[in-house]
Amino acid sequence: MGGELGKVVDKLVADYNASQSKVMVKAVFQGSYEESLAKMKASFDSKSGRA
Repeated sequence: MGGELGKVVDKLVADYNASQSKVMVKAVFQGSYEESLAKMKASFDSKSGRA
């Protein structure tokens, strides 16, 4: 994710990771809203998604 929103997400992740040592979070871009919606719909169709 780029732009200002990407910077905000990266800062949230960095702040969280700096606040504790048990869990390391890594921000990973999963596509646009439309791409994420298509993935979710496909998982429902294949019955591999959450109920």
